[in-house]
Amino acid sequence: MFTFFGICPEMFDNICDQLNDGWERNGKRGPPNYLMNYIQPIGYKGYGLKVKGLYDNGDDTWLGYTNKVGEWYIAYHSTSGTVAKNIL
Repeated sequence: MFTFFGICPEMFDNICDQLNDGWERNGKRGPPNYLMNYIQPIGYKGYGLKVKGLYDNGDDTWLGYTNKVGEWYIAYHSTSGTVAKNIL
């Protein structure tokens, strides 16, 4: 699918792919000192990218989702395949 847009399949980590099955999932996410409301969009498909160990000298804390210091917030947006290539 992604090769149609010129995106290299080796950039993806399919173990981290996600699909929202229609159940609403809410909660709080982010660093413990500043949690924010989090609502997972219904009907989204998330594609995992191979980023483990590539940034922050291999410290992958930013990828976590257990509300520890240093974790990044999660944001969802949609895009076209041609724009996705530029984002990646």
